[in-house]
Amino acid sequence: MLNAADIIARAAAFKAAHETPRLTQPGRLSLSGPTDTPEAVRRKMADDMRDIAALKESVEAEDLIARGWTREALTLYGEDARTLANAARERRV
Repeated sequence: MLNAADIIARAAAFKAAHETPRLTQPGRLSLSGPTDTPEAVRRKMADDMRDIAALKESVEAEDLIARGWTREALTLYGEDARTLANAARERRV
């Protein structure tokens, strides 16, 4: 029978094994500080898109939702963020 400490340890190991790691990339689009303006939100979303694309080469809405973005934010800022992320990627190549 498992005790509480074993269950917590297994849950932590499962979470670590299944969450999307964040890669540190040079040339981040977002600035440090609060993400409280539309431009800051677009840049932060674009950074998340670049992180995900670096791991699996494509970005789905579900990937961004797993990162904490809402469907409303994706509707409002998704296209602009994708444009920023693609432009940054093309400059790097």
